[in-house]
Amino acid sequence: FVPGAGDTQLSGFSMYLRNRAGGSGTLDLRGYIATWTGSMAGSILFESVTQTMNEAGAVQEFAFVTDFAVTPGETYVAFLSTSNLGDQPDSLFGMPLAGDLIPGGFVYRNNGTDFALLTTVTWHNFGTDDTWLKAEFNATAVPEPATMALMGLGLAGLGAVRRRRA
Repeated sequence: FVPGAGDTQLSGFSMYLRNRAGGSGTLDLRGYIATWTGSMAGSILFESVTQTMNEAGAVQEFAFVTDFAVTPGETYVAFLSTSNLGDQPDSLFGMPLAGDLIPGGFVYRNNGTDFALLTTVTWHNFGTDDTWLKAEFNATAVPEPATMALMGLGLAGLGAVRRRRA
């Protein structure tokens, strides 16, 4: 995903799984945000606490609260992984596809239990469709140039008055 011009702080995101296509039992996973190198995850910026996928395979939202700065126009990758959690039952779930709601696309890496492969091996590109990803951004207030000029003029005036009194 690519944050827009005013999106400077990622406060949270959600991803979804559904439609069990194989396996049984629940599945533990974690949500991640990383920088995107153009072919794989770069620096891991966020790792969530463990959440559990329901056994039935009904659509489930995995919501994560984050609070870190992002750079508008830069590319990031949000993903779910079981890699840092030890052995898991074999399970296969789908990710609902949606329209292009947030600029980006769908990429994936089946890395088994080797988490390091996420940042060292090229990911597969599924195409231009996005999965259901919700991202919540907070804009960091940036003073307008006119506001900065007025503040500078006011400080200069205070300095002149103080100098005159001295």
